[in-house]
Amino acid sequence: ANLEADAGATMELFDRAARINPKDADVYTAAGVVGNLVRDYPAATRALAQSVRLRPADHGAWNKLGATLANSGRCQEAITAYHQALSLKPNYTRAWSNLAIAHANLQQNVDACRFYLSALALNPACTHTWDFLRTVSYSLKGDRQELVEGILERNLQKCSRAIEGVVDPSNLPPRRSTLAEPVDDVLSSMGVI
Repeated sequence: ANLEADAGATMELFDRAARINPKDADVYTAAGVVGNLVRDYPAATRALAQSVRLRPADHGAWNKLGATLANSGRCQEAITAYHQALSLKPNYTRAWSNLAIAHANLQQNVDACRFYLSALALNPACTHTWDFLRTVSYSLKGDRQELVEGILERNLQKCSRAIEGVVDPSNLPPRRSTLAEPVDDVLSSMGVI
């Protein structure tokens, strides 16, 4: 109960800060994080949507918005946010992992495997990702012997032969500084505004 009371007081401070400086994206990002901590996903979504409206090229804010949507059970909309983050920073490992989680939650397990493997291709040090990959692989249909062996051996090349479309870190598009679509169009398509 104290956390919720403290979070409520903290959110009031963020509301006051936003009224003082309504163009400060960092205030909205921080408010979104606090909203997530207390599981007030509608408030967190509103805050993070405002953050990306103010700073549409902020890949981290798009990823946080995606995580908020996924946490509230809106995985399809979260996928759109993760794709926005990745369009801005294609080598953003956290967004690839979150994209995998959202697909796994939607039972789109081949896609989930592909994106976990992409995260591993970009950052082999993320060893916990192998555990997530193994869990999702159990739900795959058909002959997945090579994938299972690759997971057990932690052999990315073997896994990538079994699942098509794993990102090649040497062949990523360059970072972008703008979105392909107007930010309000993207947010509207996600049902956020």
